[in-house]
Amino acid sequence: MVSIAEALVSLDVDIAGIDSLSDKIEKQFKEAREAAEEGIRLSKQYADAQEKARDAQAAADSRSVFVNNVDFNATEADIRAHFASAGDITRVTILVDKFTRRPRGSVYVEFADEDSA
Repeated sequence: MVSIAEALVSLDVDIAGIDSLSDKIEKQFKEAREAAEEGIRLSKQYADAQEKARDAQAAADSRSVFVNNVDFNATEADIRAHFASAGDITRVTILVDKFTRRPRGSVYVEFADEDSA
């Protein structure tokens, strides 16, 4: 039979083990909460970056024109020279066939401001 003293010593050991386990659980919970908060912060940061990218793309689209039936031999310099009277050009994109890499006869011209487009 177990004496009262032995039972109390056994309970002290059990309580110490439970306290240790409780501390570990609290530490893991705190780490999990911090990781979740970091995930939320990064998610918001990513969403903000996506929104900025969409806004930048929309702004570029509003300043761009699509031109079809362009001479296949036209160069970027030729296109810039042709549209120079409309305004400052920030980018010319000549569309090419992805297999042959030859011009398709279409271009995008991006101007510095919407009024030029």
